[in-house]
Amino acid sequence: MMIAVFKQVKREGTLIHSGEIRDPTRTRPIFYFLGVIGIIGWLYILFMSDLFVINTVEVQGARSLDTIDVSREVLQILDERPVWRPWPARHAWFVDRPRLVHELSQRLFVANASVDKTYLNVLRLKMEERTRKFIFYSHQQYVWVDLRGTVLNELTAAEIKQAQAHLDTLIIHRDLDDRVVIGMRVADESSIKGWLLNASEASLEGMKYREFDLPTSPTSTRAMFKSTEGESVVVDTMDPMRPQIHAYMMFKKAQPKDLKGMQYVDVRVPGKVYVK
Repeated sequence: MMIAVFKQVKREGTLIHSGEIRDPTRTRPIFYFLGVIGIIGWLYILFMSDLFVINTVEVQGARSLDTIDVSREVLQILDERPVWRPWPARHAWFVDRPRLVHELSQRLFVANASVDKTYLNVLRLKMEERTRKFIFYSHQQYVWVDLRGTVLNELTAAEIKQAQAHLDTLIIHRDLDDRVVIGMRVADESSIKGWLLNASEASLEGMKYREFDLPTSPTSTRAMFKSTEGESVVVDTMDPMRPQIHAYMMFKKAQPKDLKGMQYVDVRVPGKVYVK
């Protein structure tokens, strides 16, 4: 049996193995190069490939809205990002959630929207729709009206009684010059959305009311909420609604016990409450 003996000698940074000379500095650039290629490959997979590009939108909470329409709006909003970035506009890691929620609220007129989760190429969205119709009455004539302002049908006496007894349906009042008929428009869509936003903000402040009385003329901004206690709360529709309703709610908490039978509470002036 023959046993080979290899000697290792270090001489000025050079290793000698059984007569063969290798310089390690020659192999280092190769490893560095392969490392850089690996990093670039992973960066491409994580940031530039289609692996994390959203192409599916899951919608929870949509009732009357078509989920296909919601998905189309979400993808369009993502594609319309205002600032350029090197990664795709639909990248799941970089979804601008506040902007997406704001745009959806404006375009779809939903009460609430939130991005529940994003994973790989799926975005999961939770939504809460606004009421798609409300009760409008003029000169004691009660009708259902949709978000476009179109009269759908007239309420029966039993439906009117039920609506007045419960607070789960929004009732808006304005006396029109003409009799209301099915198919006519009581207002344009922009005005309808303004009414519903004001009513929604009053509810978000915790106010319970029976109806919302609109300004009596196009040039007026004076409106009233009829509270469940029979009070008329005077507000200005051109000013932010929530601070006005908040002032009313704070007044009610501090209201003296002997102050009863008020005709109205006016909260249009910031920091002041007028009572009659």
